[in-house]
Amino acid sequence: MVKTIMNYNFDNRLLDKSFTLSMDNYADGFVKLNGIYYRVTTTEKLIWGDEVVIVAVQGNAISLEKETSKNDIS
Repeated sequence: MVKTIMNYNFDNRLLDKSFTLSMDNYADGFVKLNGIYYRVTTTEKLIWGDEVVIVAVQGNAISLEKETSKNDIS
């Protein structure tokens, strides 16, 4: 009998989730989501109050990008 193991990363459900960084969920390069701490990787400087979106999840690390306002005209 061959056992099939599903190789699914449940943390991928976090992809495209947007939220605001606050004292309660962000400190020292870590963000707390659903009671789990993730190391943050980003190319931008983040501060409390920033609106961010999760663009990648790998193990215990997530990549965040600042959300752009729909009202911004570039």
